[in-house]
Amino acid sequence: MKRMIAALALIALLVTAAPAAAKPKTLYYDGETLAGNSLSFAMTGKRIHDVSGYVTSTCVPTHGAPRVSADEYNPPGSELDVNYSYEEVNFGAYSELVQSFYICQGNDSFRFVV
Repeated sequence: MKRMIAALALIALLVTAAPAAAKPKTLYYDGETLAGNSLSFAMTGKRIHDVSGYVTSTCVPTHGAPRVSADEYNPPGSELDVNYSYEEVNFGAYSELVQSFYICQGNDSFRFVV
C-alpha cells in the first residue's frame, strides 16, 4: 500500500512538472540594426515579438528636397519595412499656405545569433 501511494505521488509530481519544463524560454535582444539604428525585441521559441526600434527612411515630397531620417518603428509583425505618407502644411510667401505630401519608405535588417 505504501508503495502504491509513493508511486501515485511520484506520477502526480511528474505530471505537474511537465508543463513547466515544456514552456519555451523568452530571450530579449537590445542592440542595433545593420544600419546602426537601435532595435529591441523578444523571442519565444522561433517567434519574434514586441519589436521596437528605428528604421532609416527616405521621404520624397511633392515640393522641396527629400529627407532621410530614422523613424520610430513599433510594428505588429516582425519585418523591418516601413512605407507611409503624410501631409505637411507651412506658411509660404504672403502668408499663403503651402501644402506638401511626403511618401516615405525604408528597410533595415539585423543578425541575431542565439
